[in-house]
Amino acid sequence: METDLYHVSKQRHRMLFDAIKFDGFSRIDGIAEPNFHHLANAVNDMPHIMVEDCLSYLDWCKRENRNGYMDVLHDIMSFYWDKPAYQPRLTNWRNRERNTTERHVWNIVAEARDSGELNALDTILDYLLPGCDHQETPQGEKTVLSCYEFDDCFCIPQGSEEGIYLHWVLRGRFRQEQKRNTDVHVDIASIKTLQTDLAAYKIMGEAAGVLEYFSRQYVGNNLKLYTPDEELKKR
Repeated sequence: METDLYHVSKQRHRMLFDAIKFDGFSRIDGIAEPNFHHLANAVNDMPHIMVEDCLSYLDWCKRENRNGYMDVLHDIMSFYWDKPAYQPRLTNWRNRERNTTERHVWNIVAEARDSGELNALDTILDYLLPGCDHQETPQGEKTVLSCYEFDDCFCIPQGSEEGIYLHWVLRGRFRQEQKRNTDVHVDIASIKTLQTDLAAYKIMGEAAGVLEYFSRQYVGNNLKLYTPDEELKKR
């Protein structure tokens, strides 16, 4: 599916591009600004997983008061020019620390999109928005997931005023501070299309199944990120 940097499915690519263009070059000494058209093309061509690695790294650098833009530019441009000796510096940075609910969403969506299984959804997508208004935990989207005793659940509610909504909910014990066998649930994302025909309902239903599959795969492959501290100490 051919898309440009300002398509709704490329919102994370656009976030990375804007971070580099408007903040990165003002913080890098001795480097000339590139042709931003070429830079936009480079970022647009990146796999979604690679974008999440770069954004996670920049977020870490911000918290650690470091300047990581040269590392990000190295990975972007080396990937774009397809250098034979290219060795990415930021591979799997997105999985180096526990996820917030927002990062949990984006990491799963990245893997699903890179597989091509969400192409149909992206053709009708109005928005994919992590974080919802009806949170049952005070931390909202900043909740850190520190226990794996939960399920990612997807549902299409009845009675929507316009379009079709797909709600993404965590249900179970997803924070190590919670008591065992508790059934807490929190809305962590909303996915919407403005279309309401049968084809759109079928696409949204398929997207729910795809995201359910990739959420199970992601948590299972990165179980250590979701393992409580006490359990990790016993290993």
